[in-house]
Amino acid sequence: MKGLLCILLASLPLTAVSLDYPVDVEQNLAGTQLTYATQDYGSGVSGVRVKNSGQQAAKCTALFNTGSEQLRVRRTVDPGEETTLATRYHSPIVRLQLKLSCVSV
Repeated sequence: MKGLLCILLASLPLTAVSLDYPVDVEQNLAGTQLTYATQDYGSGVSGVRVKNSGQQAAKCTALFNTGSEQLRVRRTVDPGEETTLATRYHSPIVRLQLKLSCVSV
């Protein structure tokens, strides 16, 4: 009985922690040939993977907003490559709003 209780107590933190949260994306890709995918790296780190399959470089701005912390902005210029824009939060992420804007350079 004690062994069963120990196993039950040890598994509680695993069930209480969830890294899944909704991500709302507002995109303005301005005719660029970009694709994106949101990613959760755990431990309060969230990001967006941007891939440029076009011939021109693109300047992208990602605005991360969780509602509980200050807005975070990350920028990049990717010349036909793939890059990650990420940020770390100190409080748990409940919902992430992401505004992704890209223009050709």
